Amino acid sequence: MKNKGNLMRYKSLLVYKKQMARLFYFFGRIEILQSFLYFCYKIINSIINFKKTALYFGYCPVCAKRTLFLIGRYDREELRCIHCAGNSRQRLVGYIIKLILCYLQKNLMDNMDVLKKTLENRDYIGKSLNSVAKNITMKNYIIYEPDNRGPVHHSLKYYQNYVCSEYFPERELGKMFNNIRNEDLHNLSFSNNSLDMIITQDIFEHLPIPDRAFREIYRVLKSKGIHILTVPLGKISGRRKKTIKLIDENENILVFPVRYHQDIIDRSRSKVYTEWGYDLLDFLSGIGFFSFVVHFDNDLRNGIYGNNDIIISIKD
Repeated sequence: MKNKGNLMRYKSLLVYKKQMARLFYFFGRIEILQSFLYFCYKIINSIINFKKTALYFGYCPVCAKRTLFLIGRYDREELRCIHCAGNSRQRLVGYIIKLILCYLQKNLMDNMDVLKKTLENRDYIGKSLNSVAKNITMKNYIIYEPDNRGPVHHSLKYYQNYVCSEYFPERELGKMFNNIRNEDLHNLSFSNNSLDMIITQDIFEHLPIPDRAFREIYRVLKSKGIHILTVPLGKISGRRKKTIKLIDENENILVFPVRYHQDIIDRSRSKVYTEWGYDLLDFLSGIGFFSFVVHFDNDLRNGIYGNNDIIISIKD
């Protein structure tokens, strides 16, 4: 009877989690509802599973508001803002973009040392990313992000020269599908030297042929164009490791146990093809980029925790 009771409890938990997942699926692209549902999910889930959940009052540099952060575990995917729903990683990407846009409107991209010092600034208080993007004065400055959700997307989508995309394998590249541009990072439809900034957030570990995608990004960026990149990085001495070895376009051979990253919003699981190390900087330099790492220390008051290294690559 005890085992039967445990089984019933387990089944009820599964039903609850499926129902919450459906709510995220339908409402997850609306940032306020996403944030509210995430808070509810984490709090209820922590009570049911006896997990610790902490709340922090602080400041979000992306939406530039005093906010409440929720944290269930200490890593870069936590510390969701109650206003913009951004986590620690997304918050830093938005902050970096904001600093770069402000820098570019005052200076030309001719002094990399000054840019690096600007990006190492820790004055988080200031305008929201949305406000900065709406007041860009540079003509024809084109920003591209292969994603159509999240706080960075929601902040930039009202900028007239912001382009976002998803990948629909059965559709023609460069065309619109469901009001979203269809692009494959392995084979971008953009012309050579046509984009000023490209933002990729935790995408390159999931690409079967990332080397080709990096070269495509180099091709479509203008001179002094910027690629803002996040991937889960290993230890400082860590080197790139392929988790799946490709034989051809359709067949994979397992090298290490297959790992997946799961998306809590749309319930999808993405296969990890590459575990990146800091030798990625050497590879990017070999392509022709001037690349460096911007590191941020943990700062719970500003919603920052985990491995907070962001790679900035500038096309020479």
